[in-house]
Amino acid sequence: MRPLVSLITTVHNREDYLAQSIESALAQREQNFELIILDDGSQDRSVEIAQTYAQRDNRIRFIKAKHQGRGQALATAFSFASGKYLALLD
Repeated sequence: MRPLVSLITTVHNREDYLAQSIESALAQREQNFELIILDDGSQDRSVEIAQTYAQRDNRIRFIKAKHQGRGQALATAFSFASGKYLALLD
């Protein structure tokens, strides 16, 4: 089933905030969503955190990329979205 909303977040060395952001998305009333997390070349624990959540919840999609900057990272993440609507999770 196609998700209603594609939540997009890009991450670059945000281990201190990533779990809280993901938990916030998971706590939303609307549950018909996908969460796309694109790691933009992090060198901290962001990748590990995102992978752990993606393994636990099939609505979470994790993409690891080389550092490309926020604009290109967003464009890359958007290309993976399949929801009717797009929303940024910053």
